[in-house]
Formats: sequence, structure tokens, C-alpha cells
Amino acid sequence: NIAQDLLFRRAIFTNTISKKLRRAGIIVNDPKKVGQYKSLEEFIASGKTLPAKFLDEAVQESLGFTFAKTPKQIKGKMNLGYNFIKFTEAAGPLPLPVNTVIFPFARFMVNAIEFQYKYSPLSIVNSGITSAKYGFNKIVDKLSKETKRVDAMKKSGELMKAREDFSKGIIGSAALIAAIKYRADNQDVKWYEYKTQDGTTGDLRPFFPLAPYLAIGDALVKIANDDTEKLNGRDFLEGLTGAQFR
Repeated sequence: NIAQDLLFRRAIFTNTISKKLRRAGIIVNDPKKVGQYKSLEEFIASGKTLPAKFLDEAVQESLGFTFAKTPKQIKGKMNLGYNFIKFTEAAGPLPLPVNTVIFPFARFMVNAIEFQYKYSPLSIVNSGITSAKYGFNKIVDKLSKETKRVDAMKKSGELMKAREDFSKGIIGSAALIAAIKYRADNQDVKWYEYKTQDGTTGDLRPFFPLAPYLAIGDALVKIANDDTEKLNGRDFLEGLTGAQFR
């Protein structure tokens, strides 16, 4: 697992740096200006220093991809995920309601919940809200003969994030629909099991993020079938968060 994490982190880190340099116009397909390069390799060979912001964002992206990121604590705002991780790690094995015995993988659990939120229909809603805000600001700017509101949104990256939220929401919604269909057709096996051709079953829980979608899909199917007595709260939470409660 450690070797896999390092491999994926390195790949995501490199890809994120390359993507950000392209968006900044530093890496282009046909470099014609001073300070433009055709590839990340050319940029590195030039001896230029990467912007610290790009490095930090690439590190966070690579850690997030492997569910090892610590949520950022924003001054003046409460971050439940950050506080949960810090409290759990500080408590260690002490006999408290939240500790490393009950939640041995608190960091993974918080990242898994964040992933589920981003790759769900809720992201489409967020994207719609941002798009509506952009449309409203565009009208206001046109009436006041200014562009400061729209320019501020573009500069802050809100529009780019809205596009990313929309695409993630579509992917997550498609995965959820597929999970609901699968569980509706396979209520004769446990929510995390799949059937092989010879009739035996296999466990899908290790293949994150399949498990959370199956857990939600199974719960929705059971609720629709008025079969809620078969729902297991512990199993559902473990499937949804990727946690292993002890």
C-alpha cells in the first residue's frame, strides 16, 4: 500500500504541476515567447523556479488523491474534519469517545467523506449556484458598465471550480445510478458482495470508492422496497466513510 501511494502521489503531483503551468500559459504546444516551454521537462531543464503556490497545490492534490490530506484550517472558521483528525490523533488510545482505537484511520475517513460529497449530485447544485452568481454579476456589471464583479470571479478561480464541480457531480451521479441499479438487481447478496459466474461471491469493500456508492444504493433500494429492517447502521457508516470501527 505504501509503495502504491508513493507511485500515485508522484504521478498526480507531476500531472498537477504540468496542468497548472499550462493554465498559466507557461507550457504551450507551440512556444513562441520568452518564458514559454513545450513540456514540464523543458521547464525543469531551464532552471526556473516553480511558484510556491503551484507546489503547495500539487502536494495537496497528490495527498488528496490517496486520501491522506489534512483539511486546511481557515482562520475564523470551524473545520470539523480538521478538528476531528487532530482530536483523534491527540487522544491516541485513551478511553475517550473519539480515539485511534475506535477510528484507526481518521484521516482516510475524513477524506473519504469529502470525496463522496464532491462526487455526488450536490456538486452539480454547487456548480449551479456559482453559475447563477456569475450570471447575476454579469448583468449587474453590464448595467453599471463595469467588469469588476465578473473579473473578480474569474481571478478567484470560482468559474473553473464550478466547471470541475459539475464534471465531478456528473461522474458521481452516474456511479450512484449504476450502484442503485446493481443493488436493485442483486438483493439476494450483501450490499458489498458481487456474484461470480460459478455462483460464489466476492467482497467489493476493499475497492474504494465502489463501496460508498453501493452502500448508499442499497439503502435507497431497501427504503423504496419498504425493507428498512434489513438495514445495518454500522455497515452503512463503514461503507460510506471507508472507516473500520473497532
